[in-house]
Amino acid sequence: MWKISILTLSIFLFISLFTVFRNNKKENVGAQEKGIFNGKGFGLSLAANKGIYKEGEVIELALKVFNYSKDNIIFNFKDGQRYDFIIENEEEEKVWQWSEGKMFIMALGREILGPDKREIVYKENYSGKLKPGNYKVTGIFTSMERMMGSIEITVK
Repeated sequence: MWKISILTLSIFLFISLFTVFRNNKKENVGAQEKGIFNGKGFGLSLAANKGIYKEGEVIELALKVFNYSKDNIIFNFKDGQRYDFIIENEEEEKVWQWSEGKMFIMALGREILGPDKREIVYKENYSGKLKPGNYKVTGIFTSMERMMGSIEITVK
């Protein structure tokens, strides 16, 4: 029974993330998305609008944190930062980090996900110029109960 609900949830997540990035251009067909489930009804999903990019093309990223269980889950934060994105090259060298050089309020915070608020989606664009090659994109939910996921993209 729970396998069917996980499958249903996976399909729902894919459709909802695909809708976020849906675009009538044929080049967007290769969107990359990966969901991380913990088996308790909550987790995260990381998506890029495409899998293959041209050199200098903008990369659209979305990190979705969700809770489809019947219970509220409280995520605690040590400061105002809620998420981060990192792009690494094939040598595992950091090429870009969204939070680098940013300042965040130094105050404890929290986000509550549950029946009244099922998900939060954080979106950012990378508009720098990546050299041709394969890259790992990591999305991080920076709560004290830290969650992260990674996908791969290619620049040609």
